Amino acid sequence: MSRGQKVFLFLSLLYTIYIIFPLFSDMFAIPVWLPSMATSGIILYLYPKILRNKLFVWAGSYALVLAIYVIVGKPLNIGIGTVADSKKIFIEIAYILPTITIFSALLDKKNVILINKYILSSTIIFFLSFIIAYPLMTRYNSLRDALAEDRANFKVVGLPSYQLMHAYTFLVPSLCYGVKMMWDVKGYLKYIFMGMLAIWCVIINSTYVTTSLVLLFFSLAFLVLYTEKMNVPNFLLYFFILIIIFLLYTAGFFVDVVDYILPYFSDTTVEPKLLDLKRSLLQNELTGDTIVGRQNLHYISLSSFFANPIFGTSEVGGHSSLLDRLGGMGLLAFIPWIMIFIT
Repeated sequence: MSRGQKVFLFLSLLYTIYIIFPLFSDMFAIPVWLPSMATSGIILYLYPKILRNKLFVWAGSYALVLAIYVIVGKPLNIGIGTVADSKKIFIEIAYILPTITIFSALLDKKNVILINKYILSSTIIFFLSFIIAYPLMTRYNSLRDALAEDRANFKVVGLPSYQLMHAYTFLVPSLCYGVKMMWDVKGYLKYIFMGMLAIWCVIINSTYVTTSLVLLFFSLAFLVLYTEKMNVPNFLLYFFILIIIFLLYTAGFFVDVVDYILPYFSDTTVEPKLLDLKRSLLQNELTGDTIVGRQNLHYISLSSFFANPIFGTSEVGGHSSLLDRLGGMGLLAFIPWIMIFIT
């Protein structure tokens, strides 16, 4: 690798450690803006031409719309606390800019060795963070309980943020892919991937984030059911499975499943959601505060969007980043924001 690529790799991993290894940021009193601005600034200096790619064009368009909204006094519904919109815009840009610069540089160089080193090192960092997370899990029973303690009484050093707990799920499909690819390979690699996936399942379960648990379940189900030969018999098999699921639903099987797992989630944030799910299954309609309440919050954002699809209105539910941006700032801000991910 060239000297510039080594500098890039060092900066990227340093920022990655800051983001996914909470103990690092807790131990060093680094100004919040410094890692983001330093990483983005130096990478842009090393690779200035990435400013011309589609990803940066959409990001720039999104920042421009936010700036216009701030100038004309339109509220920014981007879910960043209660600070003034003139500060929210900088916080939002600081959130997304380092990721965009790192990804753009990797995409621009197409250096397989560099990409492999970054991905492998990031994965190792992620799993090393578990060394810190595990004692917190055993001390507080779960990461979610530790988070409650952190918010109520004192700072729990090394504790992942609520946002990071959600992000843990993003690693699951890659680990499932590794297990699938290594399944027929002789040697220790498949056991390494299986062990990594098992560890990550334990971590995600400890967060008691319902969305993450549901996504984890579907990822594992996909791992078991998916085959590369997606021919007609496979689709017939999946259709047959859907019929079985429907028959099990009508027979009350899933109510029994909820009853079976309820004691495991007793006194956690998942328990009321399971109880509402059980009531919904029994009544054959959605019911309960954890389900209907969230639906109502989403409805507020959707109503704001339909009232003014282009610019949106200021009233949003405050529960969904997607719907809040769509309803609160309209298509003018939503399209460039979502295109950052799509691009």
